[in-house]
Amino acid sequence: MIGNRARNHAAPFFIFCPDLFAAPSFYGFLLARETDYLRECPINPKPHRPIPAAGHRKNQIAIMEITSTAFKDGEEIPDKHTFDGENLSPPLRFGGVPADAQSLALIVEDIDSPIGPFTHWVVWNMPPQTEEIGESALPREAETGINGFGEVRYGGPCPPSGRHRYRFRLIALDTRLEATAPDRKDQIESEMEGNVLAEAILTGLYQART
Repeated sequence: MIGNRARNHAAPFFIFCPDLFAAPSFYGFLLARETDYLRECPINPKPHRPIPAAGHRKNQIAIMEITSTAFKDGEEIPDKHTFDGENLSPPLRFGGVPADAQSLALIVEDIDSPIGPFTHWVVWNMPPQTEEIGESALPREAETGINGFGEVRYGGPCPPSGRHRYRFRLIALDTRLEATAPDRKDQIESEMEGNVLAEAILTGLYQART
């Protein structure tokens, strides 16, 4: 169905060109206008596609949150936590973890990388009771995978150019993963499918240094 906004944009054509309304090409014109409008409309962004949730809880994803004392959501990540600085992972806080969660996972990606999402950190099997992790610290039970740099550790932002967005994804699971370090992100995500209870996102920005 052609949206009301597209109809409103096309109203002058009904008044001044009545014969045009009967032309098949007119409907194609309206559809193109509607498509362009929705593509540019800021209230219609491309949504994040989460990992499939646990089957019987698919429509009951809990509200969970991840924050940092180093930067707020949508703000710049301090140099200290990048390759231009000390390359230390930022302190993070977790809240609203479901009571029936058995483990937590954390994936950090550059979502503006020219080669597609680039992995900076992948962690799993953190205890569900974990409320925060300190700077360059993890619970001893946690497993760390291989990042995009080929290292088993946190790798800070290092964009080739421009300002990139770095997405910190906290994922609550109804099980502990059997994966052992140093697996990669795709292997971990594959094992998480069908076991997700909740997911939260914190996004930081970083501008390439010249």
